[in-house]
Amino acid sequence: MDIFTTIKDHHSEKQLFVARVILSTAIATLLLGTVIARLIQLQVYDYELFAEQSQGNRIRIQAVAPTRGLILDRKGRVLAENLPAYQLEMIPELVGDIDDTLRRLATLGLIENNRITYFKKLAKSGPRFKPVTLRFRLNEDELADFALQRHRFPGVDFQPRLVRHYPHARDSAHVIGYVGALSTNDLNRLDAAEYAGTSHTGKSGIEFQYEKLLHGNTGHSQIVTNARGRQVPSDRRDLSQALPENVAPHPGQTLYLSIDLDLQQTATDALHGRRGAVVAIDPNNGEILAQVSSPTFDSNNFSQGMTEQTFKALQSDPNRPLFNRAVLGNYPPG
Repeated sequence: MDIFTTIKDHHSEKQLFVARVILSTAIATLLLGTVIARLIQLQVYDYELFAEQSQGNRIRIQAVAPTRGLILDRKGRVLAENLPAYQLEMIPELVGDIDDTLRRLATLGLIENNRITYFKKLAKSGPRFKPVTLRFRLNEDELADFALQRHRFPGVDFQPRLVRHYPHARDSAHVIGYVGALSTNDLNRLDAAEYAGTSHTGKSGIEFQYEKLLHGNTGHSQIVTNARGRQVPSDRRDLSQALPENVAPHPGQTLYLSIDLDLQQTATDALHGRRGAVVAIDPNNGEILAQVSSPTFDSNNFSQGMTEQTFKALQSDPNRPLFNRAVLGNYPPG
């Protein structure tokens, strides 16, 4: 039997090792070069792009609603104005037990029992740090009662807001109209950007017909937020590079009507709640001096919020106070 002796070839092994080292070095150099090239692209060439995106994630543009324009009669007397009022608001994340809190607020008469489920859904639908409006307007008695018991309702407080007010509501309800909370249909027909931050819009009468003039132009301010969208304190210098710059809202225009409040009140008193309508026109120029529909209603209930029972009572009233007889009624002139 032949015996073969294996002899190690050191030269071949050395060449193989060197080849592997060269190949590994080349691959590592290529990968390192790719990483360096990518870093240069991100940090040098694309710096402005990513810096702008980072700034956009950190700084949020918040809409600032404009003040609604006034409506005056021909002599400058106020028919529609904005008055400070207090809204009842709840911040969900600060409320330990939302169900119990809402039930106790209903017991105090600050909210309606049949609205509790709606407020619970509203609290869960958005960020927990954003306030949920429970009441658009608190009267003095409700404000005083809640102020005494505010310590029992952590996360619930009242905030000052401007609310539309009609000082001569029953005399001018149909001709001036009223504003109401934005609905889905309103949002579909209105410019979403212009109504960001706005909660009410004109629903009827002058308020609806001249909505564009009365609403004004929405402004915006910049706030610094964290990764979850919560506002955080910051130095104003942090906002120096943010775009666009703060823009103050432009209030709506003041409208002067041809309506004479004295004549309007005289016509309302003459009808004395009976079904009918009065329209007084100046024959010299066609100006409407008075336009009254009777029976009437209190338009402040719509702008300041009303209970479901009050709205149902208006709808079911056989005298149909919401029906504008001066415009829609079929009456012979006389």
